[in-house]
Amino acid sequence: MNSKNKIVSPKFAHLFDISLVIGEAHDLGETPNGKKRIVQVVGGEFMGDRVRGNVRTESAADWVLIRPDLSIKLDVRLTLETIDNALVHMRYEGIRHASSNQHVNSGDFYWRISPFFETGSKKYSWMNKIVSFGMGEK
Repeated sequence: MNSKNKIVSPKFAHLFDISLVIGEAHDLGETPNGKKRIVQVVGGEFMGDRVRGNVRTESAADWVLIRPDLSIKLDVRLTLETIDNALVHMRYEGIRHASSNQHVNSGDFYWRISPFFETGSKKYSWMNKIVSFGMGEK
């Protein structure tokens, strides 16, 4: 809220679309919080008006937690490389679930994430100061 106790509505602007290619999953088994897997990211690209490039595969994975209610907690860490060779660390957490436990269409998933970015690049330093929101599909 601002100083006059008015509610300020958020403003959204498209940052980029990202697609990830998923590789092998390493199953850690049942943990106290649910079933844990580490899923490799073996490729990907991102494209937006202000930033675009590829996902560096040597430092990209999703630490997935399949919770007892079958919802999935995402914990993803990626290194993005822009088309002009800047490196950006992207980390996001999120929740994914479907309306049923059976096969569903990709649009029937609830998939929301909250990405944060970190870079030493002066050109992309604005990314260090934003809070993001994303939606996914399978």
